[in-house]
Amino acid sequence: MPGSIVLLLCWRQKYDGNMLAEFEVEIGGASPTLSVPWADERGLLAYFDLRQNSALVDDIPESRDVALRNALLRLNAPTSPFLTAKCDLWTTQELSDEEVIFRAGWKHASYIDLLWRDPPQRTHFGPCEAAMRAWIVELRKSPIESASAAIILRRCNVWNRAGYYWTVYLSGFGDTGISARDLWAAALEELLGILLPASYEADQLPPP
Repeated sequence: MPGSIVLLLCWRQKYDGNMLAEFEVEIGGASPTLSVPWADERGLLAYFDLRQNSALVDDIPESRDVALRNALLRLNAPTSPFLTAKCDLWTTQELSDEEVIFRAGWKHASYIDLLWRDPPQRTHFGPCEAAMRAWIVELRKSPIESASAAIILRRCNVWNRAGYYWTVYLSGFGDTGISARDLWAAALEELLGILLPASYEADQLPPP
């Protein structure tokens, strides 16, 4: 697809009390493109290959949160079909106009940049979009209230090989920062249950 073309698809959901889950496709033009490996201009942040060395998780500032640390280890474990490239985590009292439906004063949120581990799987748009749609369908079945998920499919360049990746946003909403974080953690666990095969064995994780 030429770089001058922008493809933007959205699948919106009417809030029904279950987890709010939506997806978008952002390709071309000025849409974000992920490069792996990466490093910031100051050299303070960089890509860590947790597949090769899971102990590097402790060099990721966001891994201070136990739930996110566990998610990164599970998503990069030998039995996982994925790898992760970036993440962030924050708590705020600033809610968007779309988030007022949760009637909460606090939001605890994260994002994870997620890729297929197998390079050929990353190169085809159709399967990547189909996987995203399937995950959204399952997330919408979750009874977790006051939580939302958004998955955005974008372009990437991984070790000089073009392909596609997903930015996965999760948010929990509550009357306090703690309650918002608890709902976010529940939503994250729900997501992991969808992404990872049923045969995945948690006891293969390295010790904390």
